[in-house]
Amino acid sequence: MRVGVISDVHADLEALERALSLLVAHGADKIVCLGDVVEKGPDGDAVVACLDDWAIPVVNGNHEDNAAKHAALAPGEAPLRPETLARIAAYPTARLYCWERLMVLAAHGTPRDNRVYVFPGEAVPRALKKQMRTPVADVVLLGHTHQPMAGWYRNTLFLNPGSVYGRKPRDSHSCGLLSLPDLGWRVFDLETGAERAVSVPVWSRRV
Repeated sequence: MRVGVISDVHADLEALERALSLLVAHGADKIVCLGDVVEKGPDGDAVVACLDDWAIPVVNGNHEDNAAKHAALAPGEAPLRPETLARIAAYPTARLYCWERLMVLAAHGTPRDNRVYVFPGEAVPRALKKQMRTPVADVVLLGHTHQPMAGWYRNTLFLNPGSVYGRKPRDSHSCGLLSLPDLGWRVFDLETGAERAVSVPVWSRRV
């Protein structure tokens, strides 16, 4: 089974369409999105509609929260249409799947907090350590950092596809493909279509 993984689209419809086409070309059976589909770019409404058209499940990112707060503070001046705001308000914090007898959890920042960053070059955040005292899944898919990653914490594999969005130097402009049950992980550059290197976290260690 092959699972396409996208994150941090940030209202960039062209980049999203490129990612979806690339994942389909690589045989993705399913595609999941790890949040932050709105704000920054110009196409928030179109991106949300595209994800719905493709029936792609999405988790709630911090920019979905931001968009809802902006709408509440300035009624009638929201950057997104009311139906789009209603749709993103329904995104859950996390989604848990059982695929090929493995539990796979999709979230944005951490399984319980979409604002916590899990950077590959920094120590494991205290919030994540607390959440992982009781393992929640065999694989945890995270976004938020815009940095592709693959590493083990205890006996859970943490993966990040980087950001679909690619308009700033820190953005990876990439998507990921997880193969199950062998836990293969590939990340593709959206500009070239080529496979790219993935950071191994400094904290990566399998117990």
